[in-house]
Amino acid sequence: MILQEGHGRLVELEPDGATVRKSFPGLPDAEACEAAAAELDRLERFAAALDRVPDAVCPAPLGLVDQPAPGLRMSRLEGESLVDVLTGRPLADLQLDRFGTLIAAALDAYVKATGEPYHDLKFDNVLVAGDGLGFFDLGMPQHWEPADPAHSPHEVSLGNLLASALFEIARPRHVLRLRLRRQASTLARGVVSATLASGIPLDTTHLVAATDAAYVRATYRAGGLVRKAWYGTVAYATAPRLRIAGATIAPVVVWRRR
Repeated sequence: MILQEGHGRLVELEPDGATVRKSFPGLPDAEACEAAAAELDRLERFAAALDRVPDAVCPAPLGLVDQPAPGLRMSRLEGESLVDVLTGRPLADLQLDRFGTLIAAALDAYVKATGEPYHDLKFDNVLVAGDGLGFFDLGMPQHWEPADPAHSPHEVSLGNLLASALFEIARPRHVLRLRLRRQASTLARGVVSATLASGIPLDTTHLVAATDAAYVRATYRAGGLVRKAWYGTVAYATAPRLRIAGATIAPVVVWRRR
């Protein structure tokens, strides 16, 4: 069963229903082996680090495979997409604060374990299972470019997360979902606040720049003209402006960031 296909990756559920296989179609075998080994290494480090973060999990790493294509195997995470939860039901502020603190703690564990940003940290890569959260997809996002070396791993990762919040709110099917708008905005602010409260320094100028870069990557550098027109104009006008740590973070006009 195919769970995800596209953007240079294929994620399949194996017949046992408990194991996931990820491969990288389109890459030469040598590059696919390298991508799989790098992601497995991140997963092993992250899994070990999350042992010290209550109620946060990631897939258990199960090793590399070379047939029928180079890739890696991991356990399947159970849960509901955080985006669906934020859209589908009201959450108390206390619960949103708890999720924000948990995402911040998991992010810090990832950065300390790997020494690099969580490049694809976004609400769509977080699952809700009871009071806990599951984190997945430790690969490199489509159209990835090296981050500004002046930006810390936490700033780059949070830029990805904030951009994902703005992107989800701006999706055509979500643009009138006021609950998602409020809850995603509150949660995004909560993750940054929890990061700052834990003593991790963040430069707001870097945070704004990292968010801009991630938003542009998700919108302008993928899809066709209609997609670019939507996210570059209508979405810009309707998405919220997030006031975080004294800075205003908002979608950028992607036509000017080519």
